[in-house]
Amino acid sequence: QQVSIMLEEAAENLGATKSRTVWRVVVPLMSGGILAGFVTSFATAAVELSATIMLVSQQSDAPLAFGIYEFMQSAAGRGPGAALGIIAVVIVGVATYVSHRVIEKGEAKRQAGAAIAAAAGA
Repeated sequence: QQVSIMLEEAAENLGATKSRTVWRVVVPLMSGGILAGFVTSFATAAVELSATIMLVSQQSDAPLAFGIYEFMQSAAGRGPGAALGIIAVVIVGVATYVSHRVIEKGEAKRQAGAAIAAAAGA
């Protein structure tokens, strides 16, 4: 979904500079999509393992999924590996929940603003 050019033109007609229009109109409208893209990328990267095993040269550069894999290779590491797995699932779950809350809050603000504008125009 694209940001309507009419919103930018309206802000500029009311005296806003181009940079202020971008920061006050365009970025807030894009924030939900940006956040959703970040969470999707984060969730994918958090569990990606096959490429990590081939490409990571140092263990300190590896993501959490690689640490879980390393722990689960030995019988003594299964407990810590399972704990790290639960932590990874909780992190992804919390990030997804927060992103949904932020998007819902933005939608509620947008709908309230549209209702106020409609009432003022009537």
